[in-house]
Amino acid sequence: MNLTAAVLTTAALACADAQAANQVITFDDLSAPVGAFSAAVMPAGYRGYNWSEHWTLSQASANWFTGVQAHSGTNFGWEGGANPMELVAANGGVFDFVSFWGRDGSGVDTITAHGFRSGAETSTRTFTVTDVYALVTFNFIGIDRLVIDAPSASTGITNLLVDDITVSAVPEAPMALMWLGGLAAFGMARAARGRSPERLQAQRLIGQPGGMPKL
Repeated sequence: MNLTAAVLTTAALACADAQAANQVITFDDLSAPVGAFSAAVMPAGYRGYNWSEHWTLSQASANWFTGVQAHSGTNFGWEGGANPMELVAANGGVFDFVSFWGRDGSGVDTITAHGFRSGAETSTRTFTVTDVYALVTFNFIGIDRLVIDAPSASTGITNLLVDDITVSAVPEAPMALMWLGGLAAFGMARAARGRSPERLQAQRLIGQPGGMPKL
């Protein structure tokens, strides 16, 4: 394998490893406000993502939903009252949205998740949540925007609670592609230098009588 091919192979494998890694977002590393009916918006850039203002952070003790606990830990996210929830990578790249544990705050809701890439919808799933947490699997691969909303815009979401989200650990940033291109350019430059006229001439002279001595 020549140098250029080796560089490209190494870079491609590194990018594939980054894309394949996932993280589980529990919200328990955030400080949720304490007190009855308290809540806060998700901080920008949290876990590599920007969360729309309708992603709301609460503790089980906030009493928004009587007797309702987080799926794990103490914190959960919810949609803040009949509004679409959106998620994008903070670096502007693409990501995989795999699954979450979801439930309704008090009843039953039918909800649709949409995955977009460059403005075009590439993935969709409609699902139903009840008053018991259940695992909802999406496997939206390579999207740059997620929207969770009711199937009918007129109805809105009603108290969707979300916890333990499985999503890409490191969204694929445009910088990763620049890094790959830079490595490729480096490899090609090294290969071109090996074929320069001066180097070829020196190689022909090596070992010839009166020429350059062998090293």
